[in-house]
Amino acid sequence: MVRLACDQCGRKTQYRRERLLAEYDPDMTMPDLRHLLARCPRRNAPGMSCGVYYADLMRRARADDAT
Repeated sequence: MVRLACDQCGRKTQYRRERLLAEYDPDMTMPDLRHLLARCPRRNAPGMSCGVYYADLMRRARADDAT
């Protein structure tokens, strides 16, 4: 599973990896895919930013920082 979350808007969602590989270009960068999946109206709004992130990657990064 690929999990996305946003602390700004509270969004939490997940996708099956196999579905993403079938539906989107496997060479797409992770940041591009993240914003495409988020479909966040804040992304291009002046003075606002989208806070979507890969939840499992952030969890791993925080755990690595703690050690």
